[in-house]
Amino acid sequence: MSETTLLIAIAAGLGIALLLLSVVVAYREGKRIGAATRSERFNRLPTELRLHSTEWDIRFTEFGAQGTQEHRGRMWFRQYDSRVIGQGEDALGHSWTAEGVIFQDKLCLVILDTDGSGRSLGAVMVDEREGGRRLDGMRCVWSASQNAVIVQPIQFRRCDSADRRMERSSETSGVAEPSEKAVRIGDTC
Repeated sequence: MSETTLLIAIAAGLGIALLLLSVVVAYREGKRIGAATRSERFNRLPTELRLHSTEWDIRFTEFGAQGTQEHRGRMWFRQYDSRVIGQGEDALGHSWTAEGVIFQDKLCLVILDTDGSGRSLGAVMVDEREGGRRLDGMRCVWSASQNAVIVQPIQFRRCDSADRRMERSSETSGVAEPSEKAVRIGDTC
């Protein structure tokens, strides 16, 4: 092996070693920052709600210059201890993501639309009702048209997979398996 080839191999090895070292340092720094900005207490809150793999019909009322308008949509949740992640969409095709925590029978979410327009930037705070079949509370969002925060009543109604399966089988004579979004938005659960 020539000296030039040996020097190139050593330089390449050092380059790879430096790259791996920088990845490890970046990973550890990210973990350090994450630990400083995220409280573990939120992972260990006492919870009574079980939202993992559930679907909810949502309704909220918007009050404004154009009068009262009811909005409807759907949300799907995943739960990790007391933390919750959700996705939602409404009948107009708007979609959003949500992150939050459950404390006992209360759910608090921060919501943001998925297209980044800020249309759905806000928070939702709801309490359990009817043994976990309904969540009632308030939705506080930024309104660009009113240039202010608006507070709206909101209601979540749980959609059971058995309900979806029955509706789906009546539509298709039991041929198709129910999908996660088998019920159209706007239909009740």
